[in-house]
Amino acid sequence: REKQRVNPEGVLPPEEDGTLGRRKLSVLLVASMYIGHQFPLIALGEELVRRGHHVVMLGPVTEGSSVLPKLPESVGIKFIESGKIPQTDMRKVSKIGANVTSFLHMLLNAWKSLEINTTQDYAVFTRRAVEQMNGSEWDYAVVDISIGPVIYTIFKLWGADKAMINYSPLPLLVPLPPWPFPAMMAPFSDNMSFWNRLANSLIYYPMHKTGELLAIHLIKLMDPEFNVSEVDGNMMTDVLGVKNPVLLNTVIGFAYPKTILPLQHYVRPMYIKKQPKLAPDLQDWLKGKPKLSVVYISMGSTAELTPLMAQALLGGVVAETEYSVVWALRESNRDTLEGVDLDPERVFLAGWIVQYSLLQHPSIAMAILHCGIGGVQEALYHQIPVICLPYGFDQFDTALRLETQGLGIRMLPKEVSREKVVKAVTRVKLGEFSRKVKRMSKLLRSGGGAEKVADLLELYAEVGHHHGVPAFIKYRWSWMQYYNVDVWVVMVVILVIVGWVSVRLSRCCCGSCCRCKHSSNKTKQD
Repeated sequence: REKQRVNPEGVLPPEEDGTLGRRKLSVLLVASMYIGHQFPLIALGEELVRRGHHVVMLGPVTEGSSVLPKLPESVGIKFIESGKIPQTDMRKVSKIGANVTSFLHMLLNAWKSLEINTTQDYAVFTRRAVEQMNGSEWDYAVVDISIGPVIYTIFKLWGADKAMINYSPLPLLVPLPPWPFPAMMAPFSDNMSFWNRLANSLIYYPMHKTGELLAIHLIKLMDPEFNVSEVDGNMMTDVLGVKNPVLLNTVIGFAYPKTILPLQHYVRPMYIKKQPKLAPDLQDWLKGKPKLSVVYISMGSTAELTPLMAQALLGGVVAETEYSVVWALRESNRDTLEGVDLDPERVFLAGWIVQYSLLQHPSIAMAILHCGIGGVQEALYHQIPVICLPYGFDQFDTALRLETQGLGIRMLPKEVSREKVVKAVTRVKLGEFSRKVKRMSKLLRSGGGAEKVADLLELYAEVGHHHGVPAFIKYRWSWMQYYNVDVWVVMVVILVIVGWVSVRLSRCCCGSCCRCKHSSNKTKQD
């Protein structure tokens, strides 16, 4: 084999690594507007670059963010900007999630957010950038789920065998075959009562079909020429790991155990090895802080705090306890603290903080987060209990998992008050969650991460992933075949026929016996 790989000049082909026997790949990473979703792709790119592959990241640059393009370029990833996102657009998304009061309200907000995410200039620019690329020059593309429409542009132009989806919202992954399992945004644990299962089936599962219809509409907004038949009419099978590989950035243990398909891969959260250092002023501020004496607060890149919430958080932690606060608060949301007197010895404010590096610091005791799954798992990875304020989408589901599994506390944004914050901080301080958080940390460290994903990508780039497509998709089974309806109908018919024949035979036998007995009695009488 080695001789076959050597050219006439006796030199290994330039596209192969002679030591590892690995073909060098060209990989495109397509990022969304959400900063927290960009880190796993950068971590994967870092690992691929370390293995000698050519990696390019395509994504938007958010005004005021230092993540793109600096961070990917620092680990050897070439970055292509697909558009600028002004803070005004980010605030539009932020305001959508505030003051959620009902399931219907949450569904409407989800639609508004998806529409903004899909129709903003950056999404259109990202699609156009992909269209201008030569698909034959790329071995694989890894696309963030939040910019789903671009997935179909890649399917349409490059072929469906070149895409892998990086996925974080756990409950969207529908178990196949279906069985009673909490659907997205369903406020249940996996131990559902009859009424839970009824509500799950009548209300929450239909959301998956609704989501599919919304996805079709959003893609048509981006591409008026889009033909749903090009993706076999069932778009969700493409993004849920039925037809294409999906990377699930979690582990079983945080995710409820359930059936999965061959192309759905639990890979745990992916973290960059070459993490940026904390800002010098933050390092100096932390130096004098005792162990477990600081509360970290962050509402991510989109969640919007009201002045009442900000003052309740600050007053509940700083005024009512001995804890100090490190607060990652966007400049666009600083007006919430207008007029509030902050003690620089107790409160450190920054527009953006390297969360991974901060959570490693021994002074951090707990985190108050908006419950994006990336931030929550990052805290648990470092054995930090979490107080969650979910705003929308999968954040409600993540908060419920956190609470039901004894890993932290959930509190709806509308419920935030100074008293409730004090109560939650006190519960965490007393060590109620420590044992389970340590156990979860070990689980999150054992899933494989970027190394496992790089192995999968190299494998699929070489042999494809068609072998992992289940038969009901590969051979286009009808719903009757999938649910085995035709077989059950035949079995019922056979049972009916057997029953009917048995009844007829019984009657015949009984009739014959009765006639024989009657004849015998008559003979005796004669």
